[in-house]
Amino acid sequence: MTTTTPNTSEAGTATPMPAPSYQSTPDAVPPLRPASPVDKWTEDQWDAFYADLRALQKTCGPNQHDQIFVLINACLDEGINTIGRIIRVLAPLKFERTYVAGTITRGIGQWCRKDKLGILTMIPA
Repeated sequence: MTTTTPNTSEAGTATPMPAPSYQSTPDAVPPLRPASPVDKWTEDQWDAFYADLRALQKTCGPNQHDQIFVLINACLDEGINTIGRIIRVLAPLKFERTYVAGTITRGIGQWCRKDKLGILTMIPA
């Protein structure tokens, strides 16, 4: 199905412009991300994980940067492996979404990798 949208030419008249055809470009729709093991966690498993995260946060001291780095690593170890998932997990621990995303984004290529699906993995030391 091809639709047209108006496009103004130099003379000021509307000329039809073909809409993009996503069927002709197989890469236009990205494949689905694989499910994470935590997608099937029970409420008790989440409660235990948050208790572990809070304990880790306390052991890191008051430096928020030290805390975020350790907590991101803990998330990755558990299969919470996309920026969006990590942001949602760390939000209840009072970490700003932009701070978490920025820390991860700056770490790509230094301490973690991000594949074409957005899956993060740690770079071995």
